[in-house]
Amino acid sequence: MSALDFIEFQKTMIIAKQLFALTTCATFIGILVNIEPSLAFKSSLRIKNEKDDLVTVDVRGTVQTISGELDLGSIYPFPVVIAPGDESHIRFNVPDYLTDLHYIIDDPGVISETAFGFVGGSSGSFFLENYINSSLSNLAIINSNEFLAPLLFSSGRSTNLFIGIDLNQWIPSLTQFQAGDSFNFVNGISSSLPGVIVGTTPVSFSSSVGWFTANPYTGSGFVIAASDGDTIPEPSSTLGFLALGTLGAASTVKRKLKPSKSTEKETTKVG
Repeated sequence: MSALDFIEFQKTMIIAKQLFALTTCATFIGILVNIEPSLAFKSSLRIKNEKDDLVTVDVRGTVQTISGELDLGSIYPFPVVIAPGDESHIRFNVPDYLTDLHYIIDDPGVISETAFGFVGGSSGSFFLENYINSSLSNLAIINSNEFLAPLLFSSGRSTNLFIGIDLNQWIPSLTQFQAGDSFNFVNGISSSLPGVIVGTTPVSFSSSVGWFTANPYTGSGFVIAASDGDTIPEPSSTLGFLALGTLGAASTVKRKLKPSKSTEKETTKVG
């Protein structure tokens, strides 16, 4: 081996050792990151359009602040338009700062808007709790990883309905329902649906009374769909990045070693 070949060989070995150290470090960090996978909280809505017209679904989020309700706008990328006879499954991660979640279903000309939130505090000092934290604590109480809550339309879909659901009352009740079920409301309340208030004008939140509406609904409402809230463990994205880094480092070592072998063969031929 010539002096030039020996120098090239030493450079290659130094690079290989450095990359090996980086690879070992990356692998170790990846193991640490993967010990506790992140826990995402998701919400979803599966709805079938059984009408002859297009149905539009929008998902919006709000945050309760000292000065009032802050509308975050649509938290699903775009309103979903469902063609007649089609079924849609809308699924998304709930933002960790959210306090209430709104589903708005427009079947054209008739609206059903449902607000979900966890009402805390007491009369005169009610507030909406953090959506994810309260979801997890309530699911722990019922020993489950998901909950279902109803979305309602008025009988004959003739009247706009606005619904507010206090999930702190709803989830522990373990109330069972299915699509097509009908419930009777008197002054916005049904004894069969704890924590639910229904009106013909928008439902708002107040620190003095919680969910309220200026015009409580009296009549029947039927379930058209269910909102599903659930927890799903997700692997850490950081580990995936580090694993790719490890693979890249190993490939670099291999590429660095190949020229050295090629140079050695060419030197042998010349000699």
